[in-house]
Amino acid sequence: MTKKNTLALLLLCLFAGSLFAMGEQPKNEPTKQPAPVVLKLTGKHLAGNLSPLVTYNIQDFKTTLASDKFVMLLFVSNNCKVCKAEDTTLRQAFDAILTDKLVGFRVNFDQTASNDEKELAKLIGVTKDHTKIVMRKGQILVRSAEGWNPQRYVTQINQIIATP
Repeated sequence: MTKKNTLALLLLCLFAGSLFAMGEQPKNEPTKQPAPVVLKLTGKHLAGNLSPLVTYNIQDFKTTLASDKFVMLLFVSNNCKVCKAEDTTLRQAFDAILTDKLVGFRVNFDQTASNDEKELAKLIGVTKDHTKIVMRKGQILVRSAEGWNPQRYVTQINQIIATP
């Protein structure tokens, strides 16, 4: 075997080996999508099918935070006009989500708040009702104390779930 043939054979083997190491799939075999992670949430279901909006409880929050899902916390108060005005919009937004990447929690931020809800607000520095926090794996990605109109909910949620 000549040096040229040996070199060509070596390069061919290296190329084939690198494709194998990279997990290159043959073109005729479809790639399998991972099965969606289904969380068993115990909070009261308020809206959403694939991406649920539920009432806050610490166990559901911890379970969701430990998963790969985005978490949206909505701090609400019974006497907050902005909270009341946004409630229908929020529920409609969660009903329209076509992915399972997000879980929303409605967190009480008034005299009806549980000790866990008060502790959560204190821990992440929430000082105002109608505050929205979006996080993943404990890292805060979005913090907003503004009122959101329907378009803002759709835009923000789509931007959030598009994040790898």
